[in-house]
Amino acid sequence: MNNQDTSVLLASFDNELSNEMEVDNQTFNSVSLLKTSVSDTKAHHKSKRSRKKCSRVGSSYQVVEFPMPGIYLVESKKLEIDQLWDPCKAMKEDQLDFLQKYCPYNQRELAMELFHQKGYKINGFLEFLKEQPRVDGSDWTEDVKEVFSRLMVEYRHDVQKVSKQMNCSFTTCLIHYYRTVKVRQTRNSRKRNKVEANKCIDSDKVPSTWDVYFSELQSYKKEEGHCLVPKQYPTNPNLSRWVYANRREYRAIKANKIHNSTFLTEAREEKLKTIGFTFFAKYTKLQTEVESARRKPVADATWKLRFQELCDFKRETGHCLVPKRFNENQFLSYWVFKQRAQMKLWNCDKSSCLNDQRIAKLNEIDFIWDAKKSKQWQNLEHLRKKPKVDAAWDSYYEQLVQFKQEYGHSKVPKCHPPNQKLSTWAFRQRTEYRRKQEGKQNSMSEEKEKKLLVTNFVFRMRFPKQTK
Repeated sequence: MNNQDTSVLLASFDNELSNEMEVDNQTFNSVSLLKTSVSDTKAHHKSKRSRKKCSRVGSSYQVVEFPMPGIYLVESKKLEIDQLWDPCKAMKEDQLDFLQKYCPYNQRELAMELFHQKGYKINGFLEFLKEQPRVDGSDWTEDVKEVFSRLMVEYRHDVQKVSKQMNCSFTTCLIHYYRTVKVRQTRNSRKRNKVEANKCIDSDKVPSTWDVYFSELQSYKKEEGHCLVPKQYPTNPNLSRWVYANRREYRAIKANKIHNSTFLTEAREEKLKTIGFTFFAKYTKLQTEVESARRKPVADATWKLRFQELCDFKRETGHCLVPKRFNENQFLSYWVFKQRAQMKLWNCDKSSCLNDQRIAKLNEIDFIWDAKKSKQWQNLEHLRKKPKVDAAWDSYYEQLVQFKQEYGHSKVPKCHPPNQKLSTWAFRQRTEYRRKQEGKQNSMSEEKEKKLLVTNFVFRMRFPKQTK
C-alpha cells in the first residue's frame, strides 16, 4: 500500500469525524436553546393549575409533557419505526410549545399525530382539531351517556363488551368510565369521610352519633350487666358495629397506626372505661361465659335433635354404632364421635358439653363410649369394608394369573419393579396362610386358598432348618 493511499484514507477519516462532531454540537446547542422553552412551558402550566385535568389511565392515554429533541432524533439518522412526533422538525418550525399551550388536555395524543401529518402548520389547525371526536367521550350526548351507563351495569363493568356493543373505541369508553364512574366514587367517598369526621366532633347543642350509641350501650349494660355486645346482635346490629369499631380504633391507636383520632378521643376513651368497657374482649373468661350462655339455647336444641336421630338409628339397626362415614346422615356421625371425645374431657375434669343428664340419656340406649375395643364395632367395620377388600383381592388375583402366563410360575419375587404392589400382596397371602395354620386371626378363607392352589401358588418359600 502506498503512502498516498494511506494519506487519502486518513483525510477521509478526519472529515467523517469532523462531520460527526458538528452534528453533536448542533444537537447540544438545540438542547441548550430548548431549556428556556421548557422552563416557560412549566411556568405556564403552574399558572393554569385551576384547570381540571382528566384522570389518566396509563401513559398511553394521556401525555403530560411532549417529547423533546435529542441525540435519538438527529435529522441525519433515519428512524426504523413509525414516527408520530418529530421534535426536531417542530423546533425548526418554531411550534414546539404550540400544542403544549393551546391543545385541549383530552386530545393531546390525537393532536400530536394530526399536527405531524399537517407538517406542523398552525393555520386552521385548532379549528380542524375541534371537529375531531374527543378521546374521553366528553362530546357524547346525554342519551349516549345513559346507554353507556346502562350497558356497564348490564355487562358488569366489562368495558370491552360495552365498546363492541356501542361501536365505539375501547380507549374512549375506558377513559370515560374512569372519568365519570371512578372519579365520582372517590369524590363521594371523600365527602362521606368528611361528613363522618364532622359528626364525630363533639357539639354542645346537637348530640353526636357516638354519644347516641354510648347511651344505648349504657342501657344495654343495665339490662345485661356487662358491655360485651355480641357480634351478631339482631336486636340492634348498629350498636354491635359501633362497639367493634371502638375496639378496632383502640388497637390501631395503641399500635401507633393512628395519631389524633377524631372517632375515639381521650375523653371518649375515659367514658368507656368508667362503665367497664373492655377493649380486648377476645378469649377472656367473661367473654367465653357470655358466648356460651348466648349459644346455649341453640346448642341444647341441636343436641336433642341429634339424640332423637340416634334413637331412630338404633330402632332401625339395633345398635348405636354409627359408622364414621355415614352418607345418609353425616352430621349424626360427627355428633356421635364428638360425644365420645367430650366424654374423655369429662373424665379428665375439663370443660365439656356433657352433663349428668345427657350421660344418663345416652347410657339408657346402650351407647358405647369406647367403640374401638368393642367386638361388635370391629365386626361391623369388617362387614362394611368387606366388599372393597374382596374387590381388591380379586384384582390382584387376576394380576397373579397374568404373571404366571408371562413367566410360567407364580413365585413373585420380593423385588418386582414392574408391579411391586403384586409382590407385597403375594407375601401378604403367605403371612395370612401361616396365621391360619397357627390358629390365629386371619383373612385367608377356604375359597381364597383354593383359588391360589389352582395357580400353583407356593405358600412356603423357605425350607425348615434341619436339626443335627
